[in-house]
Amino acid sequence: ENSSYFELGSDYKIIQKRYGLEDSEMFDYLNKPALDDAISKNKIIRFSHNPLDYEKGAIVDEWEYIKAVLGKTDENLVKIGDYWYVR
Repeated sequence: ENSSYFELGSDYKIIQKRYGLEDSEMFDYLNKPALDDAISKNKIIRFSHNPLDYEKGAIVDEWEYIKAVLGKTDENLVKIGDYWYVR
């Protein structure tokens, strides 16, 4: 109820191809607004996978963006159960 979830799944490549967008543009146009909305509404942000386990990709970009906007560090990513929460 008070969580945010964002995933395009198989539609990602369809949207990207249809509009001729690079990965960075997809992130700017889709991921950032979803994150900004969650942040502005003080929603719980959780990851299904640990962003620290990846070197690149949307999950890394999302975590870096969250850290920059909220002034967080990797220490603010906490695993509880099967998810990694931003604290």
